[in-house]
Amino acid sequence: MWRMHSGDRVLTAAEWALFRVGLDLLLMFVEDDLDNQEDTTETGATAFDRLTAEQKLVILADVATALREPAVPMPHHTAANEAAIAAVVYTLDDMLTEELESSSDPDSKYRSTVLRRHLLAVAAEQAWEELPRLKSKSRGRWAVLLESFGDLILWDDDHHQGDAFLDLPPKEARVRLLMAGITDEYFLDTPDEPGEKGLTRARQQLARLFDRVPPDDRGLYAGLLDNFTGVQVGPMTAEQVAEWAAHPWLEEIAQGSPVWDCSYARWAERLSGRLPGEAFELTAAVPGVAYDLPAGVRAEVLAGKWVIRSGDGSYWVDVIGNGWADAGVFNENISPVEFETEADAKAAYVQADRLYAERAARYRAAVKE
Repeated sequence: MWRMHSGDRVLTAAEWALFRVGLDLLLMFVEDDLDNQEDTTETGATAFDRLTAEQKLVILADVATALREPAVPMPHHTAANEAAIAAVVYTLDDMLTEELESSSDPDSKYRSTVLRRHLLAVAAEQAWEELPRLKSKSRGRWAVLLESFGDLILWDDDHHQGDAFLDLPPKEARVRLLMAGITDEYFLDTPDEPGEKGLTRARQQLARLFDRVPPDDRGLYAGLLDNFTGVQVGPMTAEQVAEWAAHPWLEEIAQGSPVWDCSYARWAERLSGRLPGEAFELTAAVPGVAYDLPAGVRAEVLAGKWVIRSGDGSYWVDVIGNGWADAGVFNENISPVEFETEADAKAAYVQADRLYAERAARYRAAVKE
């Protein structure tokens, strides 16, 4: 629940459909910051932008939950949580600019009216008048609708005024805040640094709001590695993973980021049908055929068996995955691929290297689709 001018309520279906478009993109930027250990995402909402990436993720999750779930207690308005809402609206504004600019692109695949459709749906629900036509390119008219959408949710723009108060001497700042009807805590109340458990909780909240697969309590998303195309597929439910677990070209994986090469729905529709039915198998060397290894790769004897070794000293340990490891990490699960003869070792690597090149080409094509 959120306190708005129209009362204490949650977003309508049309309002949420618009809000989530901007939220989704903003979350992508924040997740990129987390992956890169940066805090570079800036939206123009200062009280939001000054937060760490971890704080941004948590406050976006909490605000979105309050805006969407009627049973959630209404939070107190703070500069940080109101700025988080403003940050989503500003992200929508950037997206609107891009949508309008691309509307004249000669290639239809770059043209979109998604945001304009959502804006018109909200406008119709609110009975706003003098609406632009769907394909209107008038930046000003669409900007007015988007600003009106922000005004539906935000009580005011006090979150912008933090620097004007916080840079003053404490006594003067308190007087001016009092005159403006703003409490000290409004600007000072920011989310604590969440830690890994807090980030996991936030991601679970957001996944439920978006009707997506949430991470487990370790913060990991389940998925598959498609060893034919090389794409990582996810996030996936345990049931979806189990359905494919026995396939010889697929490998169960897990990762901490919700960003994958390919969604399960897209992979199942476009790529799963390309998987070979049989596993990849190496064949023995053909007598009289010379097998030339790539530069920096050689065959040598280790513990009485022929193995493949790279110029940096690591050994070939995984045929399908093209895995390499140093001798110091060998164990019952990691060990060199062994062959009885030098010719078989070279023949095997040449076959596998061809697989790697073909897979790289398939990967490039798959991520472009």
